[in-house]
Amino acid sequence: MHDWHNEHGTTEHYMLKKAKYVPSEKEQAFIDSVENSKYDRQIISGIKKFVDGTAPEDMQGFYSEFELKELSALTGTALDVEKRMPVKMTRHYFELAKNSKPLQTLVKANPRETLELDGAEDPGNQMDYSPVEGLLHKYEIGLAYVASTCSAHCRFCYREELVARKEVERHDGTVAKKGLAQIADVVGYIREHNREVAENGGRHPETGREKLREILMSGGDPMVLSNRNIAQWISALAENGIEQIRIGTKEMAFYPDRFDENFFAMLDGFNAVWPDVNIRIVIHFNHPDEFLRKDEDLQRHIYLRQLQDENETLFYRLLLDHIEELTPIVYTPVVGRACERFGHIFRRPRGLFVSAEDRGRVREVLGQLAPAEWRITDVSRAVDEAVVAGPAGTIWSGEVLADSCRNALGGAIENRFFVDLPDAEARARILEIHLTKRKRDPAKFDVPLLVALTDGFSGAEIEQAVVSSLYTAFSREEELHTEAIVEEIRLTRPLSVTMAERITSLRNWAKDRAVFAG
Repeated sequence: MHDWHNEHGTTEHYMLKKAKYVPSEKEQAFIDSVENSKYDRQIISGIKKFVDGTAPEDMQGFYSEFELKELSALTGTALDVEKRMPVKMTRHYFELAKNSKPLQTLVKANPRETLELDGAEDPGNQMDYSPVEGLLHKYEIGLAYVASTCSAHCRFCYREELVARKEVERHDGTVAKKGLAQIADVVGYIREHNREVAENGGRHPETGREKLREILMSGGDPMVLSNRNIAQWISALAENGIEQIRIGTKEMAFYPDRFDENFFAMLDGFNAVWPDVNIRIVIHFNHPDEFLRKDEDLQRHIYLRQLQDENETLFYRLLLDHIEELTPIVYTPVVGRACERFGHIFRRPRGLFVSAEDRGRVREVLGQLAPAEWRITDVSRAVDEAVVAGPAGTIWSGEVLADSCRNALGGAIENRFFVDLPDAEARARILEIHLTKRKRDPAKFDVPLLVALTDGFSGAEIEQAVVSSLYTAFSREEELHTEAIVEEIRLTRPLSVTMAERITSLRNWAKDRAVFAG
């Protein structure tokens, strides 16, 4: 709003039209390459649907009768929870929350949230650092509010008023708008700020800040925008001096299907045009149940593989406790789908997948990828190494290896191999492997003693004893020695003791169904 004086001395107010950002040819070409997707978030909005019974039948029990009575009594009053912020959740989040009290707390309306509504409109003094509407530049990073909504509403959210286009008085008496950022405004500010920084020797003459290199896109949730809208933002930021873009989102919890092939193709296209600009997706989770409760078998597979990476002993304990339930998840048939989507679910390197397309050339594949110190001349050597490294109870398929390994092993490979607990020779090799891996010389340790003490240990348990003793030695400011490993071994109750009956049962099961390897 600007004041202009006419010839009669009166004041007329003219609302300036917001400038529209015009993308460069480079930006426009990228934007034109982006494909939008159609999404069905199946959003359930409002308490009324639960009160009058029009919500989907399987959702009817999400609120108790007492909760609905409490909330209904507040409707139309000063404590109406939906006047503060509408109730909203996706079908996906409902499926997670229906069996999780913590998640229910996050999205279910509660009368207590409106008990204390007094307070400052801007308690963090954010608007003192809002040079243009929708942009905060309080720290070295800039924060742009690019969306006004989310796929679901967290009841603790402190931003329900942020995008209401209210005017808030700053501490210096000036007025700032609390609204959404506009590309033209934000880009104009970035250019001007960085120009003043450059002309002043690397620091802004008033604020002392350096060049604005990073922007966090927030809201609301930027991921409710279409791919093309996101593309407009990130291309404009990249083209105007921003070196790192963060997209803050809770959509991975609310509606993970939003992250589809078109979205990733858009990111790939962006990287091809602006290879020096980093994009980071900042995922917001409030509770482990938002990502640990896996309803799909593939998601269960991902979680179990991650557990195996982080705590192999716990992984195999869980697997042995629920072997009938989990074997189809970690093995056939789900492992096939995991292989197909390996590029999307990859967590860390783990072994080698040999596909059916490699039949007849498995020796070549293994020879190319095996570590140099044990270059394969005989496929049986590779099998031996797998046996050494394998934990107790490992069952793996050798079907795809059969035709390539038939001659090397003197006969056809059977369908399944069973890897039992390592014997003394294997335990010695395992200790040497893990000591060497931690840059310790095995010759300086009493390996025969350690081998004797680890009778009945799995390979993973031996490794954990080495790792734990390293932590202990570090905390004591000592070098690792045999006694420290002995101490950890004696503190360990291996699965061969705690799960003796199950291991015996598994051995009996494998007698007629698998080949014992080792």
